[in-house]
Amino acid sequence: MRQDGWFIVPLYHFTSQHTTADLQFEFESRGMTTLLVAGIEFQPSEEKVELQVFEEYQDIVKVASQSLFYTSLDELKQILSIGVYLNGYKTWFSLNEKGQHCHLISMKDCLIPNEDSTTRYQPDFQSRFSGGFYNTNNEGFKTHVKTQFLSPLVTYTVNLLFTDYLSSGKQKYVNLKYRLRGETTTSTVHLANQRKYGFLCMAELYQFTSDGSIVDLEINFDDHVTNMLVEGIMFQPLEKVEDQVSKNDKVENIQSVSDSESDTYCWEQKFPNDYEDILNLSKDSLMWTTKKELYSILRSGFLINNGKEWCSVDKHGKKCPMLSARATLVIDDKNSACETSHESRFGEVLVITAGENFELVNEIKPEVLSPDTTYASYLVYKLPKDQSTFESPLKVSEKRGENYYQDTYCYLVSPPNTPVIGPKFDKNSYNPLNRHKLSALQRQRSDGWMEVKAWEFQTWSTPTTVSMHLKLQHPVKKDLCGLIIHGIELRPIYRFAIFNKYL
Repeated sequence: MRQDGWFIVPLYHFTSQHTTADLQFEFESRGMTTLLVAGIEFQPSEEKVELQVFEEYQDIVKVASQSLFYTSLDELKQILSIGVYLNGYKTWFSLNEKGQHCHLISMKDCLIPNEDSTTRYQPDFQSRFSGGFYNTNNEGFKTHVKTQFLSPLVTYTVNLLFTDYLSSGKQKYVNLKYRLRGETTTSTVHLANQRKYGFLCMAELYQFTSDGSIVDLEINFDDHVTNMLVEGIMFQPLEKVEDQVSKNDKVENIQSVSDSESDTYCWEQKFPNDYEDILNLSKDSLMWTTKKELYSILRSGFLINNGKEWCSVDKHGKKCPMLSARATLVIDDKNSACETSHESRFGEVLVITAGENFELVNEIKPEVLSPDTTYASYLVYKLPKDQSTFESPLKVSEKRGENYYQDTYCYLVSPPNTPVIGPKFDKNSYNPLNRHKLSALQRQRSDGWMEVKAWEFQTWSTPTTVSMHLKLQHPVKKDLCGLIIHGIELRPIYRFAIFNKYL
């Protein structure tokens, strides 16, 4: 307590740099206690504070735009993990959870100016920088980024960071073409991923391994269809992203019985409890003399619902229905046609003849679904010889009520991987799938068809009818003519299990 009867509560220490101190305090309410506040008082500290500059961070502390107060290395790391401004508030530096360096360079600092670039900045509370975002107006632009604060022996991604207030999904279609200065090869990134918080999106441009030296890049961007409000270029350590098929979905072949299932006890334990009801769904009469033959029938599958669907079980006894194109697609005689095909288990396929989108609609009956199971819905298809139209990912939207909600994108052909910079790149740490971690990627099936995941849903302990209504659309409305659709296959997802491709 002071001599005048007032109490003092210490809030902060800081070092004066003979400039205006502009501080804003926010206090939380604690209970019903009423405080009478006289004001904020600044006093010289009676104790001399010596701030140790730890060698690892001395260069960063020197160029910090604000005073940093800490009494230990742990306190300094805590400050840096939140983030600090460098170089006159033009760049942002932070540490990730592993203590690796992250560096965001503002457009004010890295944009190579053109005639009207100074008029394109839009201040925004979402931006870390006072200059805000740079409005590209769909036009190309050039950047020159330079940083010396990256962690050595760490593989980094170079990312374009921008904001998007209109996108409803976790991804944004950008179809951005770019190249390094002096290079003739143009790279393409189709999708940007939304960050965890706010409206910021990040498009991965390059990967490289830092050797601790200065990184100096000039990146040129072409004109683009999607207008962008760009905050800057971000250097971020590469996150480990597992292969979607081999590490995430763990999709298993359901067409044959493997050697590991030949043991009688093994496959008898995997009969579904309602296997007799499943057999009664068959379009044709099924014959068997032993339980092993019965199990083989269940694993291989059979036609149901007047030949419009196929039903089988996987090696865990989970039901795996497949819906024919006729049973699933909204057929429009003007935009599609059913054709006979000996390659289809249904005897026919559907061919898209015109249009930039198609819809998948079905009421999936509970008798073909297993309880308490996460299912993935796979579009089974083939492409025409000219696949250029399908290089861009298709936008997948789910209809709920009267509205469509965009959730994901799926690639029908192999997407472009992230290009690599530098001869010292660590090939063991390269992850071409990092930029596609939120996208569904296609893969080749053993039956000659292609497949890609379009949807995911969960069943209850007592399965009920599941309504599926999806729209797959080309992002820039190009014609999908020539796409051949076999149907939709539903398979359980087994996460954190060992995957053996097409046993």
